[in-house]
Amino acid sequence: VVGHLYEPPLTRTVTQMDNMLFSNITLNPQPLHIDRHFCEQETEWGQPLMNSLFTLGLMIGISVSDISNGTTIANLGMTDVKFPAPVFHGDTLRIRTTVQTVRASGSRPEAGVVTFVHRAFKQDGTEVASCARTALMRRKPAGSCVPSSARRCARMPRTSMSSRSKAASACAIGWTVCCTTSSRRRSACRRP
Repeated sequence: VVGHLYEPPLTRTVTQMDNMLFSNITLNPQPLHIDRHFCEQETEWGQPLMNSLFTLGLMIGISVSDISNGTTIANLGMTDVKFPAPVFHGDTLRIRTTVQTVRASGSRPEAGVVTFVHRAFKQDGTEVASCARTALMRRKPAGSCVPSSARRCARMPRTSMSSRSKAASACAIGWTVCCTTSSRRRSACRRP
């Protein structure tokens, strides 16, 4: 449903190890991320900044369990990427995601195109990152076992993260994840 807001219960405290590993894996030797002495002496921050691409990846990654786990065919692009405030070691991030647009794919009848707006906030409420992400998503097949009404999803109990959030995301934007939820329900599902 366009305008639906997701606020995953997952949060993540970022660490020096996250920053070092991500910077090393991506071959980014920027001292702004990996050299505390340099940052203390040479930057206005006085401490290392988290690698902004790590922050972007974490922001989108936290949203997956609530909105797209098992339903994404491909990410098509990201726009309007912003980092309005710094993230430091020890900050805890939480995410909000809004469904901006939903449309059927013109070339793939089993898929649709959804644009999400992701926003990340640290523990004091400061917004630290945002972006619009467009993804090609599986559409819900006829006769799917996932509830088709966003109102029914809103009334679902907050029991297990996997089953509640997957079902809620499926009916809120019309895509299916029923075949990836519990094994008891798997036999009742039809594959797309």
